Amino acid sequence: MTDNDIQSALKSILHRHFSIGDSPESIEDDFDFLASGTALDSVEMLELAIAIEQRFRLTLTPEDVSVELFSSLPRLTRFITSRIHENPV
Repeated sequence: MTDNDIQSALKSILHRHFSIGDSPESIEDDFDFLASGTALDSVEMLELAIAIEQRFRLTLTPEDVSVELFSSLPRLTRFITSRIHENPV
């Protein structure tokens, strides 16, 4: 799975679960939750973590679920890419 595949999947999750963007494709590649005014609250971060675990078959630890990690699409993409390559299915 490439970075582009991961980023596209994340955009779909963000649009479907959190109504971000008019469509998944409308979400910018460098989307920043804080700068866009759509910072996730703690419940939404957990919902996003669960969606990520399900979509990418990963297990996230409580330490993984942080405001810093969940602040931008590029950070999430890099994190998921590293975790997938760390533990290939």
